[in-house]
Amino acid sequence: MTKQGASHTPSESCDAGIFRARVRLLLDLSLFRQAVAEIEQRVHWERDPESLRQLGLVMHRFAPRSRDRTCTYSCARALYRTAAARTRDPALRAEVLTLIGSSYFEEGRLDEAVAAFEASLSLARWKHAAHLGLIAIACAQRDLAAIRRRCEHFGEDVPCWHLDREVVALLAADPDFAFLRAAPALFHECFGGYPEHLQALHDRYCIEALDRALDAFDTREDGEPTDALEVTKVVRRTFSSVGEIVCSSACTLQGISPDSLQARIGF
Repeated sequence: MTKQGASHTPSESCDAGIFRARVRLLLDLSLFRQAVAEIEQRVHWERDPESLRQLGLVMHRFAPRSRDRTCTYSCARALYRTAAARTRDPALRAEVLTLIGSSYFEEGRLDEAVAAFEASLSLARWKHAAHLGLIAIACAQRDLAAIRRRCEHFGEDVPCWHLDREVVALLAADPDFAFLRAAPALFHECFGGYPEHLQALHDRYCIEALDRALDAFDTREDGEPTDALEVTKVVRRTFSSVGEIVCSSACTLQGISPDSLQARIGF
């Protein structure tokens, strides 16, 4: 499928990426007021689709701890819809529709969530979030046929999902997919591997991220002893599933041959 959307200069895309990363970090730290302040620093933020999306995300993330969850979720969706109305970029519209679907899912309004996720896929089937939302709903409903169907569509539309660390982390650890992980035969039918294989891939990604972070430290600068990085060994022991599982002849996931999976994980 050809991706279509509004053209952006490299500097604009970089700026938007930095902006998203800053807001996401503040939200991960539950610094909601600071996140709003960050958004309001943008020029014409009240008319800028990306700023409105981010402001909706602040409301969305705050909603579970709000005194009036229903009202806060409704405000978030209003901001999302305003952002969608102000952009000509179908990819951004698809993201906003996925966020609307997520807010409905969190409220338990599953039919409305399905409608929003499917509307998102009609604009950008290659984006993983709406697919995962539909799989999560099928898991919540314990609908085995729907789980199989949604996973099949996911694999067809996002064949390289296993290369995305965020997707792997969600499928391996998010509570929304616990039902699927608790059914190894069903999981194998959907993904061509078992939950422990996906967990091993997730562990490898975690180790890679931690290795990069540890490499950023120069122990000589502060005169620290070399054994200060003993934490590296602890981390690797923590992610103990990787080696044993990946070396297993049964280790495979849909779309990944055993050899390429072993190379990807690094054993």
